[in-house]
Amino acid sequence: MGSPIHGDIPAAAVELHVPGGVEAAELVRYAREHLGARAPRKLVVMDALPRNAAGKVVKRLIAESFAGRP
Repeated sequence: MGSPIHGDIPAAAVELHVPGGVEAAELVRYAREHLGARAPRKLVVMDALPRNAAGKVVKRLIAESFAGRP
């Protein structure tokens, strides 16, 4: 993701494997505490990360999931 002013803006897509679940806001808060300015500004929680036939994550499909999100 990019910004004409700030350049690349960190974003993250996650697949959760935590019993009882975790809120997206909690993940963002944790990342900001540990990563500071490098923490993702946008976060998408997915049921499963999109993978190709070889089992590799398809980053293009993840990037499309960020389109139109504030």
